[in-house]
Amino acid sequence: MMLDYICMKMSNVKKAVVQDSAAANSSRAVAKRKKAPVNIFSKKTLLVVAKYAVLAVALFALSNAYIYGVRPFGAAFYFALLFFNVPFLIISPIFVLAEFASSGLFGLFSGLLIVAIFGGSLLLKRYLKSKNKSFKWCWFVLPLFATVAHAAFMPFTDFNVLHVALYTLLIFGFVQAVKVALRPIIIEKLKYKMLEVELLCFAAIIIASGAGLSGYNLWGFPLGVLFASFITFTAAKTAGGAKAIVAAVLFGLGHAFTAFDPTMLAAYVFFAALAVSFSSAPKILMPLSALAGFLIYAFFFFNETLPIVLWVSAIAVSGLAYMLTPLSFLANIKSYLFDTHDKTAVRYMIQRDRQELSKKLHSAAGVFNAMSYTLENSIKKPPDYTGSLSSTCCALCEHDNACRRAPARDTALDKMLETVFTNGRATLADIPDYLTDRCKNLAKLLSSASAIAESRNHALGQIASEKHSRSIVAHQMNGMSGVLNDLALNTETAVSMDLEREKVLIEELNYASIATSQALIAKEVVTLILRTETFDRSVIEKTVSRITKQNYKVASIDDTLLAGFSCIILVPKPATDIVFGVASVAKRQGEANGDSHSFIKIGHNRFMMALSDGMGSGAGAANTSGTALGLVENFYRAGFNGELVLKSVNRFLASTGGDNFSALDICVVDLDSLDTDIVKLASPSTYIKRQNTVERIEGSGAPMGVLEHIEPRSTRLNLVPNDMIILASDGVQDSFNGDKLSAAINNIKTKNPQALAEGILEYAMHNNGGSLNDDSTVLVARIVANMQ
Repeated sequence: MMLDYICMKMSNVKKAVVQDSAAANSSRAVAKRKKAPVNIFSKKTLLVVAKYAVLAVALFALSNAYIYGVRPFGAAFYFALLFFNVPFLIISPIFVLAEFASSGLFGLFSGLLIVAIFGGSLLLKRYLKSKNKSFKWCWFVLPLFATVAHAAFMPFTDFNVLHVALYTLLIFGFVQAVKVALRPIIIEKLKYKMLEVELLCFAAIIIASGAGLSGYNLWGFPLGVLFASFITFTAAKTAGGAKAIVAAVLFGLGHAFTAFDPTMLAAYVFFAALAVSFSSAPKILMPLSALAGFLIYAFFFFNETLPIVLWVSAIAVSGLAYMLTPLSFLANIKSYLFDTHDKTAVRYMIQRDRQELSKKLHSAAGVFNAMSYTLENSIKKPPDYTGSLSSTCCALCEHDNACRRAPARDTALDKMLETVFTNGRATLADIPDYLTDRCKNLAKLLSSASAIAESRNHALGQIASEKHSRSIVAHQMNGMSGVLNDLALNTETAVSMDLEREKVLIEELNYASIATSQALIAKEVVTLILRTETFDRSVIEKTVSRITKQNYKVASIDDTLLAGFSCIILVPKPATDIVFGVASVAKRQGEANGDSHSFIKIGHNRFMMALSDGMGSGAGAANTSGTALGLVENFYRAGFNGELVLKSVNRFLASTGGDNFSALDICVVDLDSLDTDIVKLASPSTYIKRQNTVERIEGSGAPMGVLEHIEPRSTRLNLVPNDMIILASDGVQDSFNGDKLSAAINNIKTKNPQALAEGILEYAMHNNGGSLNDDSTVLVARIVANMQ
């Protein structure tokens, strides 16, 4: 027992030592933290200082606001701050100083008395809270005790019972208004847009503040004008012109109540209205316009209660302060407090849907790619015919049992089948000597071998046909995989949107009498919702181009679900455009021309020109060339690249059988970069007519549809405005010897594509004696620069 007691005591001592050591370490850590220097210029410290500076200005303004001699607004604001747990020891001295500044000794003593009453109530709150008792009822009764401080000075002032009653009514009502107005600011930290009732209560605070500020007499300097103009400038830049004018009106109402002069309100409204007109202009213009507005107002409505010099000074000082305020700070205020984000949900849905679509496109591309690989690599083997002669021919022979005992028989039969498969038919020479010497039924053996060889050839033909079909399908699937991957890459790119420009665009279009309700600028595509009757293509394109600083053109006009409204889609206008001409003549008059041509836009900034020359002439050739060209157009519209288009169309035509042969010439121009791809298949030369020279690009290969596998010739070059592209069919080319067609093109001095096409065709007919030996077509396209 004694030993246990001693051990217990020792353990207690150890615990005490450990606790003392921990306490010592903790105290040293606290001391170290206390010794750490405080950065008074940190962002957090500056924000705290700014917060209490704003509260101090509000207290000084509200303490000086009065109605019929009573000043309840400062005390009510002070009480509301305590209600929101603003530190008592920090805000109380500020309140006492504000009361002293507004009412002298009377304000000093009443302020101290109010602080004592409210301080005592805070002590009472702590006591009741420690006893687990409610204090909520005191928050409604406590403001009434401030009346005691007011009534205590009745013997020393002109106050009477009516003044005390008015004070009591105003302080109780204003406390509730301040609590409603400050709750979203102090408690909720402006997490949501203020409600209408909160805005009304906040407007009451601004009116009272305007009255208080205008009541201070610092050598006649209008503090109310100083603060009102600065807030007006800031509100115009961040919240919009309407809110800025409302703020000026509220300050003006306060000033008018204090001065008993309604012209004060008109002065505030006049300079604010002129100032907000320049809210989107450079910063300096807003203060200057406010000064100009006030001077104009003073010129027409001057009276002695309007000290012009002091007002001009106040507006100038506030304008300077506004100009020194960083634009980034104003932008943050606007984004945090005043941006309604009315299109955020729509934009989020657009981005999310694009990302989901991109994932699905990538997945679909992966499926097509896997299917293409599987089809290309799934090789169907021919049947194994080993032992087939033994099972089909020998098994029915009466000598089978005797022959089967010889092991060399089956080997000889299989060797005979291999020889038959190699030669393609069965003859006596294909029978091995072993079988010739022993087999009693050679005729049956040869017949069976021929039947097996025929069956094998049929199976191999089916396998080759299936392989060819799989190859065509796999090729298309591989092309689809590439198209889907390209679409996915374009779709997954985040769409940038410009809210500011959208707002300006709506305003500018409405100003130009284009009734526009919505605008969306996303990934260089501009979407407008406007009244159909106000549509004006020229005005819309000029306005959008001026605001976006890029040339735009109307791409489509669609109806909407709203009656009388249309959806207008605008896309960037390419740097260049294409004008073209065509001249053609059939081999024999009255027959169809076997050449087919095409001029189409691929997207909004790519152009395709193609010429297909069907084999022969007349209706059959026209049908062949038209079919080939139609397939080419569809593939290009789907997004396939040039070489893949020709290979795919060629395989399709080759698999259909018949004489679907056609030479093909394709030219694709990017109208922004002027990068040009020329893809040729068994077609005559293509010519590029430049300023002083003609460039010749030759073709190669068999016509489309002759062979299953082709290699079209692809050439990339860069054009410049006024260059001309010339495609001509064989009927034209064959009318010129050597390279005389280049010289003829160079000698035709015209920039008109139609005139050049007709001139080349006339040259060809002249060289051939007035007629042509084949269907003939000339296509000419000229690059023209778009007007900026």
